Amino acid sequence: MKVNPVKHFLYDSLRFIGMRDRLRCPHCKSVGAWKPHGGVFDREDIRKVKRWLCKWCGYYEGPEAYTRAYVDVGAGCWAVHSADTPFDSYTPETYLMTNWPGKAPDPWRG
Repeated sequence: MKVNPVKHFLYDSLRFIGMRDRLRCPHCKSVGAWKPHGGVFDREDIRKVKRWLCKWCGYYEGPEAYTRAYVDVGAGCWAVHSADTPFDSYTPETYLMTNWPGKAPDPWRG
């Protein structure tokens, strides 16, 4: 998969006016969790690959594929799930759904 570099640059530049934190995830529709990573303005990123990640449901668009990512507690970062890298972890969405009695609240619904 290849991320559109023009679209990625435009959305990544929204950080300067504060609108990058208002992007809506195309998968779960959560507001503020959908972020572009690996852009020219992303100085703290070690992996310089253009990709998108929802920090609520784990939906991931990047060079690998359109897939789901999970929080890798051992590495202390998000990781793309594949068959050869198993680990026990949750996304914030799955953690609340499994550990909250009744219906879990969704703080990022817009």
